[in-house]
Amino acid sequence: MTVTTNQAPTPNKHNLWAWVPVALLGSLLAGLAVMTTLAVQDPHFATEANYYAKAVRWDEAQAQASANERLGYQAQLSATFPSEASNEAELRLLLRDEHGRALPQAQVHAEAFPNAYLSESTRLSFVEVEPGVYTARVKPRHTGLWEFRLSADVRGQRFTNIQRIDVLP
Repeated sequence: MTVTTNQAPTPNKHNLWAWVPVALLGSLLAGLAVMTTLAVQDPHFATEANYYAKAVRWDEAQAQASANERLGYQAQLSATFPSEASNEAELRLLLRDEHGRALPQAQVHAEAFPNAYLSESTRLSFVEVEPGVYTARVKPRHTGLWEFRLSADVRGQRFTNIQRIDVLP
């Protein structure tokens, strides 16, 4: 004679395979959290300010590039540290026309930042010290390659130029 019971089989309490997907998903989320934290705290991470607005005004940028070419102005930028103890760099800008003559009485501004640290951008205003020679000072937290986005208003004409120079003590 056969006796049947309606008891369900007892589950194996030591079956850990069911927890493998949970552990994999948990490690994935922990890895994403670590990478996000590192990216947010990275001083080298930065995005171009108003990038979308720049893209929308692309035609204006092309028109300005054509105007720069038509004007033929030349900009020469250099940086020096006045003394060994100084933590300020003196920027010297020479502005010349297409014939090499000085361009006096210009309103010159620049956006400056270390190439590796776009988030540390500073706005500079240059002062004319001689006809066609302009100076400004910047306190560089980082030395090395810097980018200067120059903008000069000369006799009602706007001239832009990008200079990359080494700012080294």
